[in-house]
Amino acid sequence: MIVLQGYLALTVFIYAFGPWPWPTKRPEILYLFLIVVQIALLIGYGIGLKAAPRAYDGRWRVKTLIKISLFLNLIWILPNFASRSGQTAVSWASLIQQVVMGLSDPGQSYRDRIEAAANLQDTSALGYLTQVVSPLLWLMTPLCVYFWSSIPRSTKILFVAVVSVDLITWVALGTNKGVFDFALMLPCLILAARPHLIARMSGVTVIKGALAVALIGGLLFAQFSTSLKGRAGGEVSAFDYSAGIALDFDNWLIAPLPSGIQASAGALMSYTSQGYYPLSLALNEPFVFSKGVGNSYYYTGIVQSFTGPDTISDLTYPARIEYLGWSRWTKWHTIYTWIASDLSFIGVPFFVFAIGFLLARTWRDSLVCANPFAIALLPLLVLMVFYFPANNQVLGFSRTANAFFALLFLWLFTRRRVRQ
Repeated sequence: MIVLQGYLALTVFIYAFGPWPWPTKRPEILYLFLIVVQIALLIGYGIGLKAAPRAYDGRWRVKTLIKISLFLNLIWILPNFASRSGQTAVSWASLIQQVVMGLSDPGQSYRDRIEAAANLQDTSALGYLTQVVSPLLWLMTPLCVYFWSSIPRSTKILFVAVVSVDLITWVALGTNKGVFDFALMLPCLILAARPHLIARMSGVTVIKGALAVALIGGLLFAQFSTSLKGRAGGEVSAFDYSAGIALDFDNWLIAPLPSGIQASAGALMSYTSQGYYPLSLALNEPFVFSKGVGNSYYYTGIVQSFTGPDTISDLTYPARIEYLGWSRWTKWHTIYTWIASDLSFIGVPFFVFAIGFLLARTWRDSLVCANPFAIALLPLLVLMVFYFPANNQVLGFSRTANAFFALLFLWLFTRRRVRQ
């Protein structure tokens, strides 16, 4: 929670004092709201920690779950790539070709993916099947990392191979999301499996950890910069047309940096904080109920397949501030803006409180009871919180939303009280 609170506070700090002069509407209301939601997250987490953990009472053995998930992930390597690239079908030859293109020209790969996704009319039968098995697909990484010391060598080799191919396919598509998500999940799972690392932390350990984070962060930033330059034709844009503002190269956060990476650093700061600008706009709009599904692209799409296009999506806050120039589709909106479309901004702190509570309970069940469904649910909650400034990352999309609710049910269903 210290890490999460620090990260969220850092994004607000970058928004307020960073190199982008956002024309914030009523900043006092915005910052008061952000303070309230972070306190709600902290209180929810603190209350969740007080509850006693419960033992795993499920019939599913961990080794069996790992085997099933690993087997399905092997089968789904090509379907995963097809769905991410917006193609109806792919082969190993086309995958390899796309990987080569993604490494040599990530910008073109990204544009090809966007164009293919735009031309895709309907979800295929395999796409629907993927949504059904997504909870099982999700299990592989959390369980393999957590139980790494006890799984067979053959399982380790297959897991590393599947993850490596999966990360390469993300690079092949000219996007960084999958690589970043994996880098984010890994440390929380390692610490959940080995909490003694925190208890035995020393000054040397902190220095080594900081160096490792700096190295990994540097590699991710290099990939991020390369992808941005490829998308923009060789130069990162220093102007945000939606807000009508330009990057301030004299800002103290980027001025000391080499000129070659200032624009990329500015773009990264925009990515992590730009969602607060439309939040300030939305806070001044009246509440319109979006039928309980307006917070999620996925669930909005399902309901609108029966009610007609735009019948619900036009009711959301991101849609209703588009007249101010900020797109609901191509720009970031905080999770708070999406959730408020159903709960109102008064209800958002209660939602954030619940997420903090769930995070604490799954963290404790992972540490004490090794409940496999708590272990798998934990990184989803961590990802959700880390994407708070950007979007409703977990509940907004089919695979992670289905995995979240299925694992939440299985975790609650397989818990029993520990006898004192």
